[in-house]
Amino acid sequence: MYRAVQRAQRNLWGRVFIDLGSDPGDTLYVTGSGRSGTSWVAELLNHRNNQRYMFEPLTPPHVPQFAHFVRGQYLRPEEQDPVYREPIERMLRGSLRHHWVDHLNCVPFARRRVIKDVYANLLLGWVHANFPMVKIVFVIRHPLAVMTSRMRLAEVDRHRRFAPELDRFLKQDHLMADHLAPYEDAIRSTTTPPEQYAFWWCVENFVPLRQLREGELHVVLYERLLMEPEEEIPRIAAYLGREFDPSIYPKMRRRSRTTGYRSALQQGGDPSTDWMRYWSAEDKRKVITVLARFGLDAVYTDRPTPRPEGLASLMQGG
Repeated sequence: MYRAVQRAQRNLWGRVFIDLGSDPGDTLYVTGSGRSGTSWVAELLNHRNNQRYMFEPLTPPHVPQFAHFVRGQYLRPEEQDPVYREPIERMLRGSLRHHWVDHLNCVPFARRRVIKDVYANLLLGWVHANFPMVKIVFVIRHPLAVMTSRMRLAEVDRHRRFAPELDRFLKQDHLMADHLAPYEDAIRSTTTPPEQYAFWWCVENFVPLRQLREGELHVVLYERLLMEPEEEIPRIAAYLGREFDPSIYPKMRRRSRTTGYRSALQQGGDPSTDWMRYWSAEDKRKVITVLARFGLDAVYTDRPTPRPEGLASLMQGG
């Protein structure tokens, strides 16, 4: 019944709605790697359905205003070229309207908005520098869980959104100069799919952690939120300066509207551990070796449980 009601709502309000707020401070930006749980987190933080829901404006090839953005676009904080600034500002102010962006919106009137995206990680330093009033929730999930989901979807996605395509990072001169120069040779020389997918995950998580500090964004470790919601939800609430209704906790059991049919949740598995059965010890070793190059093994190892204390050194090391 719940999903049927939401389907009816978004069929109408995804096309006809009024965004009453034009202040970027009314925007909550939920970002992270694709397949890291960003939809689940965004829907959870909008569990009362009182905010406009904007879905993946940067996902190619849907929204013309972002057609010139590289998949995984990086901008230096001081960049002011209107070709980049104007579409991002329109998005953050809520003036961007597009059937792809709004097709999951379920509310007719809203002053606040939740933007969920999986190609914005390398823009977060720029967003914070230029729109510091925007609250950023950054979702991180175990790389091997993300990789398991991405590699499954890569087989069927005609837009190649789940292929590593590491050249898109190597071709961005500012990104290489600012963050990735020490890793260039290793990225160029990698040949095995596990390592290529691991480098992809590392780049899109390492850069925002290196650029920003706690308080400038809030990091949500997917596994911690799943296993210890009574601790994690109040932390998110404190960052956002809001209180969440207790009804948020039972709603955590709902699958997101973008849960894949081959996902652990759909198969009745545990999304925090299901990935473990798909990887050999050798492949796990290769992946963790890549993480270690970036220092990200301080947070994730070959075990499913993250080490949140490792975030502090990463976010102070930039």
